Amino acid sequence: MSTIQDNPCLKCNENQRCCSQLSGLRLSTEEFENNFLNLRDKLSITKDNKIFIVSTIDNGPCPHWELSGCRIYNERPIDCRVYPYEIIGLAEKKRVIEIKYRDSPSCPQKDHLLMPRAEAESLMKTLGQTAYGKSKPVVIKYLKEGKDQSRIFSVVSPLMTIVSNMLKICKKY
Repeated sequence: MSTIQDNPCLKCNENQRCCSQLSGLRLSTEEFENNFLNLRDKLSITKDNKIFIVSTIDNGPCPHWELSGCRIYNERPIDCRVYPYEIIGLAEKKRVIEIKYRDSPSCPQKDHLLMPRAEAESLMKTLGQTAYGKSKPVVIKYLKEGKDQSRIFSVVSPLMTIVSNMLKICKKY
């Protein structure tokens, strides 16, 4: 896909819910600064170590989304590029970057959109190394639906980051 017109998501029968209700987008510092830094007033932003986790305020649309598609489609972040694979965990553990992902259970176009897993994993590796350093080894784990608690993890992980940040603020006072 090279242009916004080539975007198969424009055929979505659910109004591109992934973009019209942006929640939990994982970004490197570079991606955040290039695409979202000037939009902070429209976003809920948490930082989990070296990864920015971005959601829109009140579960609204991505600030780059409009009815005709994504305004930054050709420069969109890696987490957007690999969709309908969902990155549900990205963290440094014992000097290794661990990335967990799955197929989106809610994308109605996923049969037409899923890129080969090797290609998606290559992009995810780039995201991990961009965020944590090119010399860091990356371990990528594909989670099959029903084999884990990934839905719970995808909700709990950002909440734990928020609680952790709140505790840090409370300790200052």
